[in-house]
Amino acid sequence: MINKGLALLITGLVASASWCCGAKMANIETPKVPNTSAVWPVASRDAYAYVCPDSPTTAWTAEHVSSRHLPNGTAQRRPLMLEIGGLPHTLVEYEADLRRDLSHVRLEFGVFPAFYTRATSLPALGATVWIVGYDTKVGVGSTVVSAKVLGQMAGILYFDRTPGPGSSGSCVLNENSELVAVNYATRAVGAGGIFTKWYGLASI
Repeated sequence: MINKGLALLITGLVASASWCCGAKMANIETPKVPNTSAVWPVASRDAYAYVCPDSPTTAWTAEHVSSRHLPNGTAQRRPLMLEIGGLPHTLVEYEADLRRDLSHVRLEFGVFPAFYTRATSLPALGATVWIVGYDTKVGVGSTVVSAKVLGQMAGILYFDRTPGPGSSGSCVLNENSELVAVNYATRAVGAGGIFTKWYGLASI
């Protein structure tokens, strides 16, 4: 039989342990998932991708999304189709940086209902970022993937995970829903011809 004093002591220890563990859990911060609703799906005659609005009428995307490169080396602008409010709209490229596979596109008419502001600083090594892609298991439904930053060099951001084909042009967002880069490629690394890891590339 446990006497009353011992019972009170045990109760106090359990309460202290619960308070301690609860306090430790409170100190573990989970990154906030950003608002990805303004990342816009687009399509062309032969591809599907995304654009990242940065003003009511303009957006960033990957240059290979907004242009088609011909065998003779010339680039042909590729109009992009999208729907805003159930109505068809068209985006056209008006400036591009071939070095970084980055382009700026403009709506021929209408406005985006929302857009992103650019982050004032780059994400730190190991920070979490988010990219939107297509979930090919459900047709053309969207999926949001979180990734860890591996580093950056010469205007290119590297991260350890990517949504895969179709995610070109997607915003790379931080937890404050700020634009840090524009996704443009997936690369695989490995040894002996066996690919063991995929990573993403994005223009800053």
